[in-house]
Amino acid sequence: DGQGNAVQTFTLVINNTNDTPAFTSTPVTPATEDSVYEYSITVQDVDTSDVLIIGYSSLPSWLSLTDNGNGTAMLSGTPLNANVGSNPVVLTATDSNSVTAIAQSFTITVDNTNDAPSIVSTALTAVDEDSPYTYTINVEDVDAGDSISITISTLPSWLSFSANGYTAVLQGTPENDDVGVTNTLTITATDGSGITDTQSFVITVSNTNDTPAISSIGDLTTNEDQMSSSIAFSVTDVDTDALTITITTSDGAILPADSQHCTISSTSGITYSISAGSVTTSLTMLLTPAENANGSVNV
Repeated sequence: DGQGNAVQTFTLVINNTNDTPAFTSTPVTPATEDSVYEYSITVQDVDTSDVLIIGYSSLPSWLSLTDNGNGTAMLSGTPLNANVGSNPVVLTATDSNSVTAIAQSFTITVDNTNDAPSIVSTALTAVDEDSPYTYTINVEDVDAGDSISITISTLPSWLSFSANGYTAVLQGTPENDDVGVTNTLTITATDGSGITDTQSFVITVSNTNDTPAISSIGDLTTNEDQMSSSIAFSVTDVDTDALTITITTSDGAILPADSQHCTISSTSGITYSISAGSVTTSLTMLLTPAENANGSVNV
């Protein structure tokens, strides 16, 4: 008033309130199948003494989050073919004095890359001589709809090969000449982009004993009490085993099966031995009917 001024002095105390933290990094939203994805996360809080916690409420299984405890974190992972497309993510940030978290929501879009086909069948590597061999080849490709071509390296003559899309068949029957021969085969599966998978293996043919064979001998006629002319024949065994040739007769009264009446290749006796190592052996046989005997007899 007109007599003077009155002054009042006081202190205004401003109390702090907790501020919510905030994401300061921008999400990385593109990713590529089979390639490493990384997003370096940063969060700030004006309340510098607060401890920050970075987490998530929604995260694809191929991703992992590492919180460094200092307002930074790393989101990383490698998406696979099954993850191609949209992958929603929700990250959260809270401070040590907050009850409610803030969120950062975004979608990672994983682009497809062409995957190699895969030969998933197991090759059959052993077969017995004269037994059928069949191997059904199966190919898979995680890129649904890819065209597949299955081819094979040079085949041994006893095998055949046919392919139809994602499957193929290798089949055949080995013979004695195929025993012990190394058959190395390579199957190749190729998709429409030219990416391949190969399978190499060796087929081992095991020997089985083959029955020896005697060449055909025609019916013969000889006179009573007269030795037959020399009868030529041959014995074959593809296994080159040692063999014993034995003469038997259906009627010993007409043609006794003994050394006086039957000989093989000038060797007295009804048996003849062939040493191992020969495929075919040429022989002769002489037959002498019993004295005064006549009639028919099978030898």
